[in-house]
Amino acid sequence: MPGSRRSPTPPLFSRWVVAFASVFGLLLLLLLGLSFLGIYGLSGIRGYVLGEGLWSKAQKRSVIALQQYAFTGDARFHRAFREEIEITRGDRQAREELERPDPDMSVVREGFLRGQIPDAAITPMARVFRWGRNIGFVDRSIEVWDEGDRAIEELVALAESLHVELKRDIPDSLRVLGLLGEIGEVDERLTELEEDFSRTFNEGAAQVEQALFAALTLLTVSLLVAGVLGTRFFLRQIKRRDEALRRSETRYRELFERNVVGVLLAADDGSVMEVNEAFARALGYPDPKEMEGRSVRDFLSVEPLELTESRDPRVIPARGAGGIRRYLLLAATPVRTAGDPGEQILVTATDVTDRHVLEERLARARKMEAMGQLAGGVAHDFNNLLTVVLGHAQILEADLRSQGTPDPAIMESIAEIVRTSGTAAGLTRQLLTFSRSRVMEQRVIDVNEAVEAAHSLITRLLPSMIECRVELTRRLEPVKLSPVHLEQLLLNMTINARDAMVEGGVLTLRTGMRSVSEGRRTERLELSPGTYVVLEIEDTGHGMDSETVARIFEPFFTTKDQERGTGMGLATVYGIVTQAGGTIDVRTAPGEGTTFTIYLPAFPSVASAGSAESS
Repeated sequence: MPGSRRSPTPPLFSRWVVAFASVFGLLLLLLLGLSFLGIYGLSGIRGYVLGEGLWSKAQKRSVIALQQYAFTGDARFHRAFREEIEITRGDRQAREELERPDPDMSVVREGFLRGQIPDAAITPMARVFRWGRNIGFVDRSIEVWDEGDRAIEELVALAESLHVELKRDIPDSLRVLGLLGEIGEVDERLTELEEDFSRTFNEGAAQVEQALFAALTLLTVSLLVAGVLGTRFFLRQIKRRDEALRRSETRYRELFERNVVGVLLAADDGSVMEVNEAFARALGYPDPKEMEGRSVRDFLSVEPLELTESRDPRVIPARGAGGIRRYLLLAATPVRTAGDPGEQILVTATDVTDRHVLEERLARARKMEAMGQLAGGVAHDFNNLLTVVLGHAQILEADLRSQGTPDPAIMESIAEIVRTSGTAAGLTRQLLTFSRSRVMEQRVIDVNEAVEAAHSLITRLLPSMIECRVELTRRLEPVKLSPVHLEQLLLNMTINARDAMVEGGVLTLRTGMRSVSEGRRTERLELSPGTYVVLEIEDTGHGMDSETVARIFEPFFTTKDQERGTGMGLATVYGIVTQAGGTIDVRTAPGEGTTFTIYLPAFPSVASAGSAESS
């Protein structure tokens, strides 16, 4: 609409959406990263707690082994001590390697495995050791671990002294008891260190869990809030966009469906995707859905792609509902729609059937008028020449008869001249009838009576293999026409139908009435308002194509052999009908027979249309 502003479709991905998505993504990454670090860190802490338990058990078993060794002197307990103490020394190997600036992870792994640490916990424990040196509980735990390793070395030294003492022939009991006392003191100190280590790590793990829980809770709440706000924003944007798309779709539908110009959208394979009411109405379809899904070639005589080759619209013959022939002014352009991979073709059409029919009728009328003027002039001149020839032949015949007994050969030649001149005179009369130069006296006659009177003559003209049927409408109004012309019309049409049914068939003569109101038009003809007597001559012959129909009323045009026709039969019929103020219509197709429908104005021509009986 002029002067109106088209509201733009709101963009779904604006700057605010990008900013929100960035913040939401950052929060999500922080949540995921913190969750990963928390899980990884807690796995390492659990590994150290597990390692402390193993370390403590090994240390306790080593002390028990020493005490049993001291009381029994059995070397197996000494070996058991060395095996158990080796577990604690494995953890020491790992700790000392981790304290290096660039630790060798294979040495670290070897040490933890000696300390019976599970393989899955080694890497997290190493990461906690390296990354947590500045964290209070981790740093304090490492100090306790270091102090415990020194106590283990003291225990190893006391065990070695005990072993030496027990290897003597006569061990010093007081010395052994003293060593056991020192071993007990070291064991008590190690127990305190183990408890300190476990307590420190457990407290640290609790702090980490609390901090992690608080951080994750905060991030989760932030994500939920952001999600809710973002969802509301997106829903609002989507709603606005849907409303804009709905308005756009409504405008498109209004423009498409209510457009006075026919619009058709075809797929690249030629199938009809959409068609509006104007296009369907132009082809006689009450519902556009009847055309959708079918091929464009079912309606148009050309492919849509052929129309896109030219920018100028073209008048194309079209086939409508029930096989009616229409003429459309078509233009086509290729288009692409979102979501469709192929290319569609948009066809616009304007129904120009009435204009095309009028142009054809005007061109035919001018052509027939020109041919009539030519035929009339030639017929007049030829008739004058025939009059001279026939007059001289008659004078010559009279002179020969007055001189006595004439020569038979000469008399036969004169008779042939007279017969031929008569035939030529008949041909000139037909030409004059076609050109409407030969005016016969017109009378008010009943077409039904004329058909009944000519029926016996028509029957004699037809062979036995052709059946003649007569269907007359009662109370037929009269017409003003020469009886001779009407009889000649019936005979010419009968002969034409007979020649079209060489293998037999049915010839039907049918009468009726047709009323034409103001502005009403027939499918092929333009009739003035009034009442018309209709005479139909229908045969079941071989029919005619459109090229033949376009020329059947031309003088001397014929599809028969020269011996069977002059080509003046239908031309004479055309002259008789038009001279009476009527018109003639032809319906035919190859192999489907032919129906000639003659419209003659009822007398008087302004007869009431309401009282007429329609055929």
